[in-house]
Amino acid sequence: MLTQCEPTNPVLHLRLTEMETRESILEHLKDISEGRLWKKAGHSSLQKYCEKELGYSPNEARELLTQIGEIIPSSHLKSQDPAVQFRIDVLRAWRKEKARSLEIPAYQVISNRTLLELAERAPSTHENLLTIYGIGEKKLEAYGIEILSSLRNI
Repeated sequence: MLTQCEPTNPVLHLRLTEMETRESILEHLKDISEGRLWKKAGHSSLQKYCEKELGYSPNEARELLTQIGEIIPSSHLKSQDPAVQFRIDVLRAWRKEKARSLEIPAYQVISNRTLLELAERAPSTHENLLTIYGIGEKKLEAYGIEILSSLRNI
């Protein structure tokens, strides 16, 4: 079950020895994700939380996070709606070029989950961008104008 690490610490940690099934692990990871408790614990991502606090390997953590929808594989960046698919393609091309110019991995620009939500919702203002998963003040400042420009030019 979820327990506190220290009485004064509001961040909850999983105690794997108390969990009986993989489903309960996934449910608890969803809770941690939704409450952004991993961030409050000082980790840069939920994956890092799983690795450092729970002892999962990077591949195991990625598999668990894929199962709860935190990570969307590139192969799932598809839509039946042609307009959404076109936005996915445009945003992927923009992200690839931005990552190349910054010499960082594409997922560090925006994640697949963020890219998919941008393509599906097509925000048109900075305020709308802030409602997208993965877009906070830092991403808005760094990429907001370019994202909105990419979506407007479609």
